Amino acid sequence: MVLPIFPQDHTWPIQCEVQFRTAISTFEQGAEQRRKLWNVPKRSYKLPFAALNETDFWALRDFYIARSGPTDLFYLKDLTGCTVSSEAVGTGNSVLTQFTLDEYPIADSETITLAGVTQSTPGDYSIDIDSKTITFTSPPGVVAIVATYEYYRRVRFVEDIFQFNSIVWQIFSTELSFIEVR
Repeated sequence: MVLPIFPQDHTWPIQCEVQFRTAISTFEQGAEQRRKLWNVPKRSYKLPFAALNETDFWALRDFYIARSGPTDLFYLKDLTGCTVSSEAVGTGNSVLTQFTLDEYPIADSETITLAGVTQSTPGDYSIDIDSKTITFTSPPGVVAIVATYEYYRRVRFVEDIFQFNSIVWQIFSTELSFIEVR
């Protein structure tokens, strides 16, 4: 299943929160014991829109409806910084052609190297965003595979309700909230 990409304008404001989950036990004397429940934080996002033009408003509303609110997942480009630099993807073995990335790569943002030599797409490899995989056209020899790329966050809408205000003729305000899904 190929997930859709949120129709984002890079000038829109975005608020991001990073959340951990921790179990905290407080004892009679006031001492605490803390236990980390998540090894990796989850992010949540808010996009507050004070004045959207009619075209942008309908595009956002239609995207929300097509996802059935929080039911379906989609990709969001986190403008607060989603870049992987020099990820050690693996080592070739002259047999395997497919290798897995840590994140969901943004198409055409990547630089893939084999033993320091930059590869090209589609000639040398292809990338599948949803499975986070690089597939080489021929198995790399015994060399280091390194990737640098921008990536998407996999998210869903938080609310079952799309609420908006019509400010003046063809100008709307709304706020959309997303949460990262692992």
